[in-house]
Amino acid sequence: MAFKKKTELINISGVINESGANTFTEKQVSLDLDPISREIFVVTDAYLDPFTPSTVAGLRTSTAVSVSNVTRTSVVGIGDSQCITNVTDAIFGGVAEFNFARTAMPISQQSTGSMNDYLAIISTPNFFVQVQGTNNTGGSGAGFRLTGFRATADADTYASLVASEVLSV
Repeated sequence: MAFKKKTELINISGVINESGANTFTEKQVSLDLDPISREIFVVTDAYLDPFTPSTVAGLRTSTAVSVSNVTRTSVVGIGDSQCITNVTDAIFGGVAEFNFARTAMPISQQSTGSMNDYLAIISTPNFFVQVQGTNNTGGSGAGFRLTGFRATADADTYASLVASEVLSV
């Protein structure tokens, strides 16, 4: 077995706010994993709730948010191997009407539906949440929640997971 479950499900929730309007901002969230006992966090569900973008006539406004297990310099998409989840909410402004769109809808509230499956494994002690708005009149942000459990990995699995996270930066 590659890892053994140590806890029941745990929710890790928070909010990230842009440091300024339309400014990329990243938040580091500590998991307090114990590397001596090869502790990992197995993500079973991920939920993102971006703040509603501004409504500005004639402009597309958006709030993009992502969660990754390594630090990033921009909001990342699911095509990035270290991205756990991402979503973008956008409002398309006409002269007097506005249309709302959410990209990556299944990703914004992603779930395995099973305790036997998982979305991601975090082996280093932190994960990172990124947010950036576009064309908003004020600062944006998002709520986030990762659900998962702590587990202990065997030595080979732990070494591979850590190397994968550290070398991907």
